[in-house]
Amino acid sequence: MKKFIIIFILIFNFQSFSKANDIRDFEIEGMSIGDSLLNFSSEQSIKNEINNKSTSVYYEDRYVSLVVTEVRNKLEIYEEVKAVVNPKDKSYKILALEGLLSFTDIDECYKKQLSISNDIEDSLNLAVTGEQWDL
Repeated sequence: MKKFIIIFILIFNFQSFSKANDIRDFEIEGMSIGDSLLNFSSEQSIKNEINNKSTSVYYEDRYVSLVVTEVRNKLEIYEEVKAVVNPKDKSYKILALEGLLSFTDIDECYKKQLSISNDIEDSLNLAVTGEQWDL
């Protein structure tokens, strides 16, 4: 059976249900925007991911989305976490975070997506309208 994969590009963490005053208050699996990726991964591992041909590159090669392999065995919610960094920034400051979950049932995927989206909106006191997958 084919796997349906959903990637949430999360700048905010749905795990934090208290109202946050600063984006750095939100986290995914212990990582926050503004943290150094070096706190979670070795410099050699980061460089290897930057040079990996399957690494996602954004906006004219200014940013890369790196799999944070060294935290995989510590993840509690996501199956994989990716951090977006500027490859020229030697402190590897985390600019955005992505969490990955895999589903074999697309309806379950949509339900989880809606749940996470609602958690983010609630934690930020947002009244966001936009497209959502039909359930």
